[in-house]
Amino acid sequence: MADDALPRFLERAKRERFFLASALAAFAEARGWDDLSLASHLACPEAMLTNLRLCRMPREDAEDFREDLEAIVARFPADMGRLAEVVRHSRVVWRLRDQGRPTDVGHLMAARQVDPPPEAPP
Repeated sequence: MADDALPRFLERAKRERFFLASALAAFAEARGWDDLSLASHLACPEAMLTNLRLCRMPREDAEDFREDLEAIVARFPADMGRLAEVVRHSRVVWRLRDQGRPTDVGHLMAARQVDPPPEAPP
């Protein structure tokens, strides 16, 4: 009975924005990644993902956000910049979903594309 408690809790944590698990799941899902790909992106051992998933989501205020990320990576080594990317990406996806907007990869990539500046007339 206790053997299945952690997997069940992790599944629940993926649905709760309080936990970093939710951001990691949203980011990996958007890219079609498995745990190995996600761990590689974060530059951490795959076994470390469970620990990261159980961390509290970093606070939104810029100073607090950095402080929280520093505390997480000090305890569970991962690339802080990439972890910040994961959290920020997930928050954007959640805001779009909350507004009923599309969040598939194509829409998100199109939103990031920058058109080149127009040519100057001759």
